Amino acid sequence: MRNFLDPARDDQGIRLRRARLRRGMTQTSLAEVARISPAFVSMVETGQRSLRRADHILALADALRISPYYLADGREDGRAPLRPTPGTVPFPPRCDRITLARHQRLARQLIQLAAQDGRATGDWLRRLARDPTVSPWLLLDHLAPLLLPATHPAPRAATCRS
Repeated sequence: MRNFLDPARDDQGIRLRRARLRRGMTQTSLAEVARISPAFVSMVETGQRSLRRADHILALADALRISPYYLADGREDGRAPLRPTPGTVPFPPRCDRITLARHQRLARQLIQLAAQDGRATGDWLRRLARDPTVSPWLLLDHLAPLLLPATHPAPRAATCRS
């Protein structure tokens, strides 16, 4: 059996605990800020689980205001990696007629699917959200004219923004 509280141990769990205590946070408060389960935070700190998913590492590092590199593998380089702020989605790098036509087709498919089956629509949207070639903003631009009643003024046409 491993000694989970061994101070000589230097791994993700110890680094996480040290950073959390330096911030004066409890495991529960850290879990709330990082939007992770408190049990998961506890298991990482005790060495029962490791941090393998990048989104967990980034969420914990952001909550603790430390470098994700330090949390992941102990590098003390002080420079945090450049990454978009949570919740932002960039427009696709290629924004041409083909991309616009694809998003228009996806918007029509969404309307048709939503009229038939709500559960299937949710599953379809979750798969679509993982597709890096789909911009939710372009999709919304194409959905708006399809969803707004004719009495509302039509929004401007969906175009690429640079």
